[in-house]
Amino acid sequence: MSVFHHKERLIEPVVPTHNQQVSIGSYLAKRIAEAGARHYFTVPGDFTLALLDEFLKEPSLSMVGCCNELNAGYAADGYCRATKGLGVVMGN
Repeated sequence: MSVFHHKERLIEPVVPTHNQQVSIGSYLAKRIAEAGARHYFTVPGDFTLALLDEFLKEPSLSMVGCCNELNAGYAADGYCRATKGLGVVMGN
């Protein structure tokens, strides 16, 4: 079980209890939030709707809709540079 540090904060892995099932989307959203991200940039589309639904359930993450994947990538890069944090992009 790996443990890593982020901004002088210990981050423990998300481990489901014995009978608890966790979807990949909710697991990713939780881990991204634990890593310090507060926003993610995306172009909502058919292939990402199920994943977006799980990300929208994470209260500490906010979606920033973009008109295309290139803009989403640039926005996440600028966000990362401006905040010295994590830039997250979800593409189709």
